[in-house]
Amino acid sequence: MNRPNHFTVIIPCFNAEETLQTAIDSVVSQTYSHKDLIIVDGKSTDGTAAILKANEANISLIISEKDNGVYDAVNKGIKA
Repeated sequence: MNRPNHFTVIIPCFNAEETLQTAIDSVVSQTYSHKDLIIVDGKSTDGTAAILKANEANISLIISEKDNGVYDAVNKGIKA
């Protein structure tokens, strides 16, 4: 996803059911048209997966797997 004049937002999350939709809405509402949204979920056990599914049209990449914390998740997003 390395493209000039683009920006990428990486959202690491785990059991983020209460806040994830707000974060997604914030990125989607930005008027800049050249943006990517990557969400790295640490295999949540709450309703996070349903929120990701409902928003997949606005998410460039979803990584959902166990990780070693927020920094590991961000690094996975950067690698992608």
